Amino acid sequence: MTDFNDALPHFNAALMLGLVYNHQPVVVLHNYTTKYLFLKLKLPVENDIVIDVTVSYHHVYRCPVLSFRVYRCDVPLTSMDDLLALERPMTTSVPLVLESHHLLHQLWWCLHPCETLAYMDQFPITTGLEYLFAWWSTYGLQAVFPQLVLKHSHTQ
Repeated sequence: MTDFNDALPHFNAALMLGLVYNHQPVVVLHNYTTKYLFLKLKLPVENDIVIDVTVSYHHVYRCPVLSFRVYRCDVPLTSMDDLLALERPMTTSVPLVLESHHLLHQLWWCLHPCETLAYMDQFPITTGLEYLFAWWSTYGLQAVFPQLVLKHSHTQ
């Protein structure tokens, strides 16, 4: 947990510099870190897509968890069909569920962390920041939106 909290501001800085969608910069409308990272992103697309994102530490699963809400023209998307209509191909190799956010207690999409710890144990990681970058490559937003990637991931 301490490594997560210490690494979060540095990870946030990398996200601010390197998030792109279809090779175009993502507009960050709002951003802060407290005990979690919050981003409000506007995608460079015609149909006005905004994504709220949190990266937080889940004490039960002992790992980071990505939660997000998607809005099209200020309307929240709360069905899988709506999400699938946004992004083709939309792929997720991890369970995607709509549930109460474990910190904010509001309905958010979540890449469920049930297998995260076992999966991440295969990587030879020595710092919290390295862990976050490795975790993001599998459990970050590109797990749901393949066109939304972290262009440059510097661990220093």
